[in-house]
Amino acid sequence: MAKKTDRAPENGSRSTDGRRFEVFVREAEADPLRHVGTVEAPTPDAAHEEAGALFARYARDIWVCPADETHRYAAESLADRRGDIGDNAPDAGGRR
Repeated sequence: MAKKTDRAPENGSRSTDGRRFEVFVREAEADPLRHVGTVEAPTPDAAHEEAGALFARYARDIWVCPADETHRYAAESLADRRGDIGDNAPDAGGRR
């Protein structure tokens, strides 16, 4: 039997300044939404434009959610993860 992963809330902000948005995309109607990264933008509309250019130019759906309203629970903190977040972020296919 697999051991349950212990996760704790992440309280640290990833933004140095400005507003951050978590980006979720759906490539095709039958696909689930998947998290592809974050963008920094002053408004949801600007975040949508940035997300489309960076992660999902041809995606069917793009959702942007305020990062400060997204509650993260993780086995390790962002500070404990290897490398810079920007360099270690998954690409649109989920690969690092």
